[in-house]
Amino acid sequence: MSSPNTPLSRTSQSLQDALGAVHELPREILVPIDFSRASLAALAYAVRLAEGTSHEMQLMHAVTPTPVEEAVTAQQLLVEAAQLRLEQLAKPLRARGCNIVIVAKIGSAIDVIEGEVARFDPAKSEVVVVMGDRGLSAIRRTLLGSVADGALRRLRCPVIVVHENDELSDRLRVVIGYGFDSDSLGALGTFLALFGHGRFLPRVELVHVLPEYEWVEGTEVPLLRTPPMDDVVQLRAEELHAVAEALRKLGVDATSTVLRGEPARALLQRATDTRADLLVAGRRPRRALERLMFGSVAEGVTHRGKCAVLTACASPVTSRPATRAMILT
Repeated sequence: MSSPNTPLSRTSQSLQDALGAVHELPREILVPIDFSRASLAALAYAVRLAEGTSHEMQLMHAVTPTPVEEAVTAQQLLVEAAQLRLEQLAKPLRARGCNIVIVAKIGSAIDVIEGEVARFDPAKSEVVVVMGDRGLSAIRRTLLGSVADGALRRLRCPVIVVHENDELSDRLRVVIGYGFDSDSLGALGTFLALFGHGRFLPRVELVHVLPEYEWVEGTEVPLLRTPPMDDVVQLRAEELHAVAEALRKLGVDATSTVLRGEPARALLQRATDTRADLLVAGRRPRRALERLMFGSVAEGVTHRGKCAVLTACASPVTSRPATRAMILT
């Protein structure tokens, strides 16, 4: 057992302090829905997430704009039709005690989502987006675009992507990719704020993935042969154990595992092997060239995952106690 002055004990204490503060963050839930089966699954997921809370839920639909002047009237008719459909969704939810607001707007889906997110102070980490993923192939996402891709790349708030068959159970099995950086801590803190309470009783496995190659400062290519990694694996295992211990002190059932391989692929395989209900990963906004060169773990696990995926950027600190949640469709 480590003494109170060891690096691991200090790591555990600092994590416990940080996660304890993040756990009290307010959250807003926004779920973009286009009436597809995946988007309706996202709505059901968000309703389950907000169940038993005082969250307000906003259902929103975006009508794609057209430059043709004669189409303005048609677009307005589409907005009115969307409002009627949203009311049909909202009525049974209100009967269950949910506080529902509906909105239909003209605009591209990601622009509408981004505009709604911008209404809130990003410094207070108020907004979480819950959205459906249609499961487009990489080629179709490139040709047709993907609202989920746009959300991951353009939004600073946490995003939960739900697939058609995903359901939110009381006893969650969760795999959390942890990279010992601020984005991982932000994702972990967001997870705790949303799921780390008595209603869900999550079983968490923290997973750190060491790549098969090593980048050396001052070089332009990765080494083809890595140095002995036993010491590195042992160090990371001890550090990850400290993070899991900090979670256990917060009342979360947590274990830790260190793996080798390509991060997104290793996390996806671990989630499959453990039959996880939720995969959590940090998200770092990158420019297009950076994504091309280095890839994006968040995008990789989101589109290839077989379970719901929560991604989040570095989380700001706030102490405002009030909470509110929204659902965007």
